[in-house]
Amino acid sequence: LIALRFSTRELLRLLAIAFGIAGVVSIILALLVPEQGISQIEYGSAWRGAFGDKNALGRVMALAMPVFLLIALEGTRGAWLAWLGAAASLALVILSRSLGSLVTASAFLALIPLFRSLGLRFTTTMAVCTVATLLAGVLVTLVAVNADPVFTVLGRDPTLTGRTEIW
Repeated sequence: LIALRFSTRELLRLLAIAFGIAGVVSIILALLVPEQGISQIEYGSAWRGAFGDKNALGRVMALAMPVFLLIALEGTRGAWLAWLGAAASLALVILSRSLGSLVTASAFLALIPLFRSLGLRFTTTMAVCTVATLLAGVLVTLVAVNADPVFTVLGRDPTLTGRTEIW
């Protein structure tokens, strides 16, 4: 029902407001009440902000970043605020030290040209989708063939910090 009531642009703005509130509250909580907003983990500290754990903050901010970027790229009045929101979202993803969220945010950033192409002519959209699919296939192949160096760069081990032994 909400999609019937609001246009895509209005939905993006509503999401931006909700994500903005979550981000600002998380920053304030981490700075003013660090024992609540920052958790201690085995390899240092990670921000969790107004969320239960670092991964929740990272997931929400990974979703917030493309929303802010899509609004900022419209170039309308107040675009500077959307750019600020995108930068703050990226900073919170990094401060959360949630690797899955960082990978998700990177994937969302890579998909923004695809999202923007959907409003173009059909042939242009199909060309962008084809190139995106080919690039994704090459990237997945490169990561699969070179898994050990990729894990090293990401600061993880192939057992996903011991999780595969549990499974």
